[in-house]
Amino acid sequence: MSVLRKAAMALKNATRTAKMRFGEEFETEHLRVYLGNLGIRITDLTNAGRRGKKVDYLYLPWMDSGRPPEYIWDLIDNLHRANFATAKRLASVIARAEGLELYENDYRGVDVTPAGFKPVKMETPEVSIQSDYQKFIISDKLDIYNRDTCIPALKGGKASIKVFYKWVQDNESSIRRMTFNQILSEMEDAGIKFHRFCGMD
Repeated sequence: MSVLRKAAMALKNATRTAKMRFGEEFETEHLRVYLGNLGIRITDLTNAGRRGKKVDYLYLPWMDSGRPPEYIWDLIDNLHRANFATAKRLASVIARAEGLELYENDYRGVDVTPAGFKPVKMETPEVSIQSDYQKFIISDKLDIYNRDTCIPALKGGKASIKVFYKWVQDNESSIRRMTFNQILSEMEDAGIKFHRFCGMD
């Protein structure tokens, strides 16, 4: 390989490395891609968040933990425009060419965060609100003696988490002006099932 080509390859790898490091992931409309220090995991987001469905994923390992091989960067470049079937085909070609094992498995759909789902964290003078894909919690900041708190109901609350998430997104500006009790009243009207308790118990 010429000195010029080596320099070009080094620059290309440096640029790619700057974009994605070990332990990072990115997602597209179709895929979530996680770069580990010994392999890459590609998750199909088609059924992400769906109860009763399966979410397929692939895991392609490599031997050297120092840096991903060149073919992994080529794969990552192509995954930005691929669906899961294309990703599987590309990963299979690499696995055969490099003598690697391509592992396939699945998660429960309900356990996989859908594409575009970002945690919510909101602080107002009255309340503290946090929500992710598995839970939400609202704390009354003014009631320092009782620490009034709200979480999803034990019965039926799991399904309400997505409803709560969307409700907060759609009503953020008005929520910022509400008291703890007003928020819970609005949640009731929206059909969100929750459990209220005293945080000092």
